[in-house]
Amino acid sequence: MKHGFSFEENLNILEKYHFNVIKHLSPKDIQKQFFENTEQQAYENVHFIGAIKY
Repeated sequence: MKHGFSFEENLNILEKYHFNVIKHLSPKDIQKQFFENTEQQAYENVHFIGAIKY
């Protein structure tokens, strides 16, 4: 990736285009939910964001 956006920047962009965030997983959350008992590591700069258009 050449550029990353903060969660706040993503939230502002999503709100501008009429999306509501329904779920947000930080790298720590991703690690716990998907990789807790594995040797894999979540990327420190990747967040999962679920959004719906209103």
